[in-house]
Amino acid sequence: MQYCYKSLGVPSFDQVNYEAKNPANQGAFGFASKLTFTMNRFKNLPHVDKDALLYALGWWFQADKRTGEIQRDSSKQCTGGKLIFPNEYFWIDLSKCYGLIHVVWASSTFVHYTEPAQKKKAQH
Repeated sequence: MQYCYKSLGVPSFDQVNYEAKNPANQGAFGFASKLTFTMNRFKNLPHVDKDALLYALGWWFQADKRTGEIQRDSSKQCTGGKLIFPNEYFWIDLSKCYGLIHVVWASSTFVHYTEPAQKKKAQH
């Protein structure tokens, strides 16, 4: 994957500045131009992205903190946690999606934000 990105001159996430088509400016460990990892109740405010790329690709999944495996047992899933497009009156309730959720959207066009998930309360 690194070779593909370098040969195309795509900026990597370890670059501070974008200099098109200059593989010499890419670090040894960079491989993606728009890659973000979040965890532990991540949230952000409504915004549009101001990146060179017009679209965002999002993958969400709930993982077991002990094993790192995708959590498929709905009784252990978190509650809440939404990807929201407020101006479109549209959201994805990530707590209702089991396994891997794959979303692509025009992130430089549509205002969007995420709300944090909550740990599911133990059933008595």
